[in-house]
Amino acid sequence: MTVRDVATWNSLLAGLAQGTEPNLALALFHRLANSFQELPSREEPNEVTIVAALSACAQIGLLKDGMYVHEFAKRFGLDRNVRVCNSLIDMYSKCGSLSRALDVFHSIKPEDQTLVSYNAAIQAHSMHGHGGDALRLFDEMPTRIEPDGVTYLAVLCGCNHSGLVDDGLRVFNSMRVAPNMKHYGTIVDLLGRAGRLTEAYDTVISMPFPADIVLWQTLLGAAKMHGVVELAELAANKLAELGSNVDGDYVLLSNVYASKARWMDVGRVRDTMRSNDVRKVPGFSYTEIDGVMHKFINGDKEHPRWQEIYRALEDIVSRISELGYEPETSNVLHDIGEEEKQYALCYHSEKLAIAFGLIATPPGETLRVIKNLRICGDCHVVAKLISKAYGRVIVIRDRARFHRFEDGQCSCRDYCGVWAIWFCVKLLGFQKHFIERCHVASSQGFVTFATVEGHDADFVFYTRQEIQDVDGEKDAGRAGMISYKIAAHAADLAKCHPYAQAWDDTLSKARFEFRWLDQFALYLDPVTTMSFHDETLPSEGAKVAHFCSMCGPKSCSMKITEDIRKYADEHGYRIVEEAVIPGMNAMSAEFLAARKTISGEQHGEAGGEIYVPESYTARK
Repeated sequence: MTVRDVATWNSLLAGLAQGTEPNLALALFHRLANSFQELPSREEPNEVTIVAALSACAQIGLLKDGMYVHEFAKRFGLDRNVRVCNSLIDMYSKCGSLSRALDVFHSIKPEDQTLVSYNAAIQAHSMHGHGGDALRLFDEMPTRIEPDGVTYLAVLCGCNHSGLVDDGLRVFNSMRVAPNMKHYGTIVDLLGRAGRLTEAYDTVISMPFPADIVLWQTLLGAAKMHGVVELAELAANKLAELGSNVDGDYVLLSNVYASKARWMDVGRVRDTMRSNDVRKVPGFSYTEIDGVMHKFINGDKEHPRWQEIYRALEDIVSRISELGYEPETSNVLHDIGEEEKQYALCYHSEKLAIAFGLIATPPGETLRVIKNLRICGDCHVVAKLISKAYGRVIVIRDRARFHRFEDGQCSCRDYCGVWAIWFCVKLLGFQKHFIERCHVASSQGFVTFATVEGHDADFVFYTRQEIQDVDGEKDAGRAGMISYKIAAHAADLAKCHPYAQAWDDTLSKARFEFRWLDQFALYLDPVTTMSFHDETLPSEGAKVAHFCSMCGPKSCSMKITEDIRKYADEHGYRIVEEAVIPGMNAMSAEFLAARKTISGEQHGEAGGEIYVPESYTARK
C-alpha cells in the first residue's frame, strides 16, 4: 500500500493486539508513533490507536511502554477520552502499578464514569489483593450504573484473593444476573482455598449446568492445597472423562501423592503422562531492564551474566538467612535428598530474575517480574525477605495475581498459604536449630500467618502432620508439644499491644482454633492416639502446657479425634477432615453460649476470653 491511512494502521494494530502477537502490535505502534506525520492530510492517531497499543502493553506487562503510550495520547488530547482512560486503568493495573490505575480512574469526572470504568477499577483492586477495597468500590457504584456479570466476577475475584469467604458468598447469592461458569468457578476456588471442600464439591455438582474442565481443575487444585487424596482422585477422574490432557492435571495429582510420600503413585502418574505424550510446561520468568526483556527458566545458565546472577543469589541467601530463612524443601515434591532439594529451590526462575534486577538496577528501584506459573511458597518467602534485606519493592505478576513485596510483607497477606517459620524466630528469639525440631515434628512447615489490621490481631497456626511422623517417631510428638507452647507464647507476647485486652480476647480464640485444627491433623485411631498421648505427655504439667486454658487440660487428643469422627458421621461429611472447620465453629458456639460470672457480675462469654476484664482488674 502506498498510502496507509489511520484506519489501516488501527486495523492491523487491533488485530495483532487482540490476537497472539502483542509484541508485534507494540512494535507497529512505535513505528506509527515515529512516523505519524506521514498519515494523510487531516488524519492523526485516534482513540482506537491508543486502546490497541495499551491492550498490547497490558498483555505483555510492559509498564514503561504503557507510560510512553499514555504520554503519546496526551499529545493528541486523547488522555481525557473515557474509553482511553478505561484502557489506561486496565493497562496500569496489569503492569503492576495500582496507584497509577486508580489515579486515572479518579481523574474521570463522576458523571463520565461508565460501567467499564468501575469494572476496570474493581478488577485492579482485586488482582492486587485488595479485596476489601474492591468491595467498597462495588458498594459505592452509583445507582445509575447497573452491575453486569463482569462486575460481579471482578468483586468475587477480589474476595477470592483476599480470603473473604463470607463476603464472597454474600455477593454471589445477591447477584442480579444469572451466574455463569466463571462465577461458579470463583466460588469453588474461594471455598476450596478456605478448606471448605465439601461445600466446594457440592457447588460443583449442584450447578444448573455441567461442570467444565476448568471447574474440575479448580477443585483438583483445592484438593492439592489441602492434601485430600480422595477428592484429588475424583477430580482427576472427572477431567479424564472430559478429555482433558493438559500437564497441569497430572502435575497436581502427582503433587498430592508426593506430599503424602506415595512415590509409587507419583511414578504411575508420570508413566501415564509419558504414555499420553504429555509434557510439563516449564516455569519461566522475565523482567524488563532499560527497555530490554530478560527471560529466565529454572536453573538458567543461558543469560550472558548468569555467573554474576548466581553469585548474587549466594549473597542473597546469606543475607536473608540472618532473618531466619531456611529453604522450604517441602515445596520440592520429588523423592530426592535434602541437599538436592535445596539446590532445586535456589535457582527457580523468579529468584534468577530478582537477582538479576538487584545487580542491574540502582538501589531503591522497584523490581518487576512476570511469571507464567504460580509463585511457589519458598520463592514467596524469599521475595519478602529480599524486600526487607535490600530495601526494594518487588512486584511479581504470576498466573493468578499480583504480589507486591515491601519491607518484608506481601500484598496478598500470605493468603497463598506460604510458611513463615522465620516469624517465630524473630518474634520469639529461638535459635534456628531449635525451630528446626519443631518444624520437623509439627509437620513440613509449621506455618505462622500473622495479620494485624487496626486494633485486631489474628494468629492462625497450621500444621500438616503426617501420620507416619507420629507412628514412627515419638520425638516428633514431643516436638509437636513444643510447637503448641510456641503458639501460646506468641499469643502471650502480644499483650504488649496498647489494646491488650482486645488482643487477648482475639488471641484466646485463635489459640483454641490452632489447637483444634492441629489435633485433627493427626487423625489417628483411638488406640494409637492414647498410647501416643500417654507416652509423650507423662506428667500433668505437660498436659496443662499442651493445651490452651480455654479447653482445659483434660481434653486429650483421643477424645478430640473421636469428636471429629462423630461430628463427621452425624453431619454426613464424606471426608472426615472436612468436618474440622464446621466442627470447630460448633464447639466455639458451645463455649460462647455459657456465661461466666465474676464477683456477681456478667463479664463476657466463657471460652471466648481467658483473661480477666480490665474493669475487674482495676477493682482488685
